[in-house]
Amino acid sequence: HGLRYEYHAGNQPIIASLSTPFLAHYWWPCKDGPGDKPDSVYVDITIPDTTINNIPLIAVSNGVMENITNQDGKNTFHWRERYPIAPYYVMVAISNYKHFQQIYSDTSLTTFPIDYYTFDENLDQTIEGVEQLPEAIALFSKLFGTYPFSKEKYGMTELGFYGAIENQTNTITNNMSLDWFDTSVHELAHMWFGDMITCQDWHHAWLNEGFATYCEGLWIEHKNGFVAYQDFIKSLEYLKAGTVFLKDDSDPFNIFISIIYDKGAYVLHMLRGVLGDSLFFNSLNKYANTEDFKYNHATTEDFQRICEEVSGMDLTKFFQEWIYSEYYPFYAYRYTIDSLENNYKINLVIDQVQDNTGLFWMPIDIKVTTVSNEHLFVVWDSLQTQTFELVVNEKPLAIELDPNNWILKKVRGRRIINPHLNMGVLLVNGLDWKWGYVIYHAYNNKAFWGNTKISFWDIFDKPPQGYPPTLPKVIGNGELSNLTISNYSSIIWLSDYGTNDIRTWLNLAINDYLTEGGNIILITERGQDFIYEDLQDYLGINWDETAYATIKDMKNVNTDLTDIKLISNNTFGSLFDTTLTQEYSELIYVSTESFDSPKGSGVWSKPEGKGQFVYIAGRPYRFDYNDLSSNLQKILVDGMGEDIETDPSIPIRFELSQNYPNPFSQTTKISYSIREKGFVQLKVYDILGREVANLVNKEQQSGNYTIEFNASYLTSGVYFYRLQSGSFSETKKLILLR
Repeated sequence: HGLRYEYHAGNQPIIASLSTPFLAHYWWPCKDGPGDKPDSVYVDITIPDTTINNIPLIAVSNGVMENITNQDGKNTFHWRERYPIAPYYVMVAISNYKHFQQIYSDTSLTTFPIDYYTFDENLDQTIEGVEQLPEAIALFSKLFGTYPFSKEKYGMTELGFYGAIENQTNTITNNMSLDWFDTSVHELAHMWFGDMITCQDWHHAWLNEGFATYCEGLWIEHKNGFVAYQDFIKSLEYLKAGTVFLKDDSDPFNIFISIIYDKGAYVLHMLRGVLGDSLFFNSLNKYANTEDFKYNHATTEDFQRICEEVSGMDLTKFFQEWIYSEYYPFYAYRYTIDSLENNYKINLVIDQVQDNTGLFWMPIDIKVTTVSNEHLFVVWDSLQTQTFELVVNEKPLAIELDPNNWILKKVRGRRIINPHLNMGVLLVNGLDWKWGYVIYHAYNNKAFWGNTKISFWDIFDKPPQGYPPTLPKVIGNGELSNLTISNYSSIIWLSDYGTNDIRTWLNLAINDYLTEGGNIILITERGQDFIYEDLQDYLGINWDETAYATIKDMKNVNTDLTDIKLISNNTFGSLFDTTLTQEYSELIYVSTESFDSPKGSGVWSKPEGKGQFVYIAGRPYRFDYNDLSSNLQKILVDGMGEDIETDPSIPIRFELSQNYPNPFSQTTKISYSIREKGFVQLKVYDILGREVANLVNKEQQSGNYTIEFNASYLTSGVYFYRLQSGSFSETKKLILLR
């Protein structure tokens, strides 16, 4: 009860207090809880005068250690905390600590020690882990005013267990490594919000934890920029029930729940969006420096009043919606565009369609993308349905609500409008090249497009062996934008288990793209991750009761297509019922082997006036290349009206690919492409430039070639292979390891 008896490094003892939220009175007489603050606390700790593992036993507490006295083989450590303190922030920690110190000093001539008490076995990682702490103190001092306990110290004491508690002037923490630095920043921020200003009661606990969590984001913004800050805030998204104001605080051990941390911090982020940076940070600074609250207590109403005084705004609705009410707004939006004489008028209608809580009063950023610019508008939305008129000087290409996530929300609406859809087929690779040669080989055999004319986008970086010569030059890597996909009439999207392209897919306006007439072929084993509810309805499918199944065959049920053989079993496939829910959808493949009844493994949706959507379940590279390419080509050309390459047998360029595997122990394969007929040489050289193998030395027709190099007669080492044909020459390195 309030004190823990543990060991570190196996058998070295530690005693420490863990008093938050209501355990202080178990080990010292006090009026426990947040509502009382004695103006000072003196703590004397008497322990044996001894060493453990050759390190003296010491006792740590709040404030300043004024003296150590020794009597009868015992040391008494006299600690003095002279600032008002909440009882549960009074602490003791006893162990054979190593103590080291930094001195904080800033331009305002504020100077005080930062004391660290760590275990000898962790000393190096602690020194590294706290190196940036003075910088964090400087940041918060600039934002919120001078460190509140500068006449004493700031300290951190290691436990080796538990989490962390922001005890006044002396945080206790599991450890102080770099991996725990976010926690160190969180506990430091509590010195202002929690220790100096304490919530009046646990109903208002978010004033402690939400503020400290938000300060983690401010530190991230300070070190890594605003985008990193936005990513951190996005990670706090809280879309469940419950209020930030804890209506029931009768159980003090059920107070520290995620809503006061995550949604509490998100509320501050949203308040920053409502007020703007200047008024927001001025409000935080005034709140932290108001004499009524310093070294005292505050409530949510107190904080609201400060924000209203600084901003001149009535924030009653904001605090009522986000602190005292549940959930979040769900915005649905639609629009029409009128062409005026010199510009375009957007008639934007925003509906709040949530049915689990009331309406929200919030400013909403509207981003309108045109051919050459991005326009940002701010509209204030507070009704069930509101209409706004926005004017731009170019034709809008996309409209997005709250693109920077200033609001905790859900959104349903259109982000692609009037797309060009005039650049043919875009093949999107969501397959991680690191999974091996089988992916490269499938591309090299044009398994996913046949002889259809394509452009190519890679979610991943270029593979180490280079791109297969059958692919056109990559037009981009990484995440795709709505503007990019809106140029293409059809998209082939390939994905695999464990790859990172799902986030890209989910960030795109796939529904809009289909609604506006774009076509999609999606081949993935992770269908249920990609095909969210709206797309499931678009396809007209219901998922099979088995979440992930092993597919052993792919039988055609459409007379225009053929069966697709499998190279190997296709695991973790998302199959569906063979009875479809849309009249315009057509079952094209079923899987039967090892199932009691056929399971849907391929579907083709063809709604009138909209884009076509084909879903094929399975890992794309585990299908027979010839079977898959002929079926997909038929879908693309005959079904979607795409074009065939003029002469698909001619490679697009000269290219020498990286050998695979590399490194290798005996044999490796080298692929290359010849753009036009000519004399070709492919030779291997050692590191001194001596020729060790002549693999090709003849005239060859244009085409794609793969040759196997057997290096069993060579010693381990680095070698080089060079392709030469006409004016083209390229050299790459290979590594032979025995």
